[in-house]
Amino acid sequence: MPSFLGNPLAIWLLCAGMVAMAPGQAGDTPAPASTSDLLFENDYFRVLRVPVQAGEVPIQGKQSRDVVIVAVVRPAVPNASAPEAPVNFVPKGSPPHLTPSTIPYDAVVIELKKHWEAEIHPCASPMTCTHKITAGGLEVGETTFLFGNGFVTAYRHHLVPGGTLDSSYHSSKGTNRILVVALTDLSLNLGGVEQNLHSGQVFFSDQTEVEVNAGSHDAAWVVVRVLNPQ
Repeated sequence: MPSFLGNPLAIWLLCAGMVAMAPGQAGDTPAPASTSDLLFENDYFRVLRVPVQAGEVPIQGKQSRDVVIVAVVRPAVPNASAPEAPVNFVPKGSPPHLTPSTIPYDAVVIELKKHWEAEIHPCASPMTCTHKITAGGLEVGETTFLFGNGFVTAYRHHLVPGGTLDSSYHSSKGTNRILVVALTDLSLNLGGVEQNLHSGQVFFSDQTEVEVNAGSHDAAWVVVRVLNPQ
């Protein structure tokens, strides 16, 4: 679980667990998306962007790797909210149980290149998944612990305009590698390196100190952390 440093922050924890990819009604045989683009690949992650149309799902069939799927709602979709986009974990060897969407979105499909036998659990009751932190009596953001097993952990963060979040993913048990998925346009600083990301873009770092400034609009992003034990 990250610690939150620096200026007083409000962090919104939205308990999501493992949820359906996007709102909609399940069909008998949902069609898989037909195209994909490679966004990033290294020794830890292989990341694809899969444009998903209404009635489709991003992947089908048993997966050869553990997979995290992040739904990024396209900005042109009326009344759609990117910060509320769901996140799914699909275990290696398991078929995904995904609900076809009623709106188009971009699925960021993250393949985890290392598999751990420890089962990944969603955050659920009686665990405390949601924490709200206020600054000056005002709530400025939220963070969600989504799921994890000690080696792989996923979080979703959201900040209101003007909010700032400093997070540390440092662990004494090993070296952390983090992948950031932008749900909205945002500016972040990872270990002193400034990055401007557009919605749907990803950024990998072995730096564990992350600062995000929301600026004049809401900012939302997902972090997937992989721990290499010492």
